[in-house]
Amino acid sequence: MRNAHLSFRLLWLSQALANLADAYYIMALVTLLYKATGSAAYASTMPLLRVTSQMISGLLAPWLLDRFSLKSILVASQTGQTLLLAALTFYAPLLWEGGFAIGFALVFAISFLDGWTVPARNALVPRLVKRDRLVRANSLISTTDQIVLLAGWSTGGILVAWLGAEATLWINLTLFALSSVAIWFLRDPFQGEKPTGAATGTVSRRGRMSEGWAMIWNHPLLRRVTLMDLTEMFAGVIWIAAISMVFVTEVLHQSTEWFGYINAGYYLGTLLGGILILRLSDRVQQRLIPAMITGSVINCLLTLLFTSIPFAPFALFLSVLMGPFYQLRDIAQRSLLQETVDNRSLPKVFAAHGTLMYGAFGLSVSIAGILADAFGVRTVYYGAAVLLGISTWIGWSLRRSREPHCTMKQEIS
Repeated sequence: MRNAHLSFRLLWLSQALANLADAYYIMALVTLLYKATGSAAYASTMPLLRVTSQMISGLLAPWLLDRFSLKSILVASQTGQTLLLAALTFYAPLLWEGGFAIGFALVFAISFLDGWTVPARNALVPRLVKRDRLVRANSLISTTDQIVLLAGWSTGGILVAWLGAEATLWINLTLFALSSVAIWFLRDPFQGEKPTGAATGTVSRRGRMSEGWAMIWNHPLLRRVTLMDLTEMFAGVIWIAAISMVFVTEVLHQSTEWFGYINAGYYLGTLLGGILILRLSDRVQQRLIPAMITGSVINCLLTLLFTSIPFAPFALFLSVLMGPFYQLRDIAQRSLLQETVDNRSLPKVFAAHGTLMYGAFGLSVSIAGILADAFGVRTVYYGAAVLLGISTWIGWSLRRSREPHCTMKQEIS
């Protein structure tokens, strides 16, 4: 168990370093592109390019998961990204000369490899910690993610302004190299075991590729939890810069500084929420479905208040308050999936789940922009509140099942 505990710490450290590097990487690249072109449109293509690449990667992930261990996939992903980032760092000065095609190709390739990281990480967690400690482990990872996001986005701008985008990319490369080294020393307890279907040849190639999707669709609990996540992913579009900045200027009638305050407040709330859930992890572990429902229903009400009362200080207070309940729902949902599905099938379920989330994010950004232009940005926020209400209704239906995660585990096994 000591080795598993050490491996979890290495996984946690590796992902913290990678996430910090990711924040620096995005900020440096967007700065380089904007300075080179003077066009916000060019700079805004970066998030869309990354999401598209990650979605394609997620579709191909089951093929890899049948052939390689989770550790091997993580090592290949992290090491490959480090090498590609090295190439991008060397190439960065040429962006000034208009060599955008190679830069975009490298970003696409880096994001493609990154698409394997989150499902592999989430599937490794229940292998490295006891089942009754899943909420605690997920809370620790989620809290660290929020600290890293706050640190990355706050210090990233300072680094770019002080050292320049190219020097920031070198810092990013160093962080990612350290992240890759940490993964090399991780030990997966299931390292030597092969996936059942792939090993025996009893499952066709097409069946193995669609296994995670089929499990989500065919089992009521997985299907409902995924539907909850999809609706909340669409609702979460209110926090992207293009929407929240318009809300701040047109509804709250404040300067763009308040856009920064409100977003920082939300991330601060998620950080505080992660710490609180870490302290209450044993209680949450025993009440995963009620925790999911509570998080959804309170965020629905807070979003309605946020939209209906256009008073900037009150909006800032609500943005902080939303964070803990978002964390409550997200951590409970992830822990429920990890408890429900057996360790061999879990990577494919997370890969299919992640692909759906990437697709939903890209689609939600497009829909939100159209709605905001046609009917006003408040429509987007009211729509988000409705979606959170739908998510609550889906979650409420799970309460009729007694110990649904145990039943599901028996079915899948």
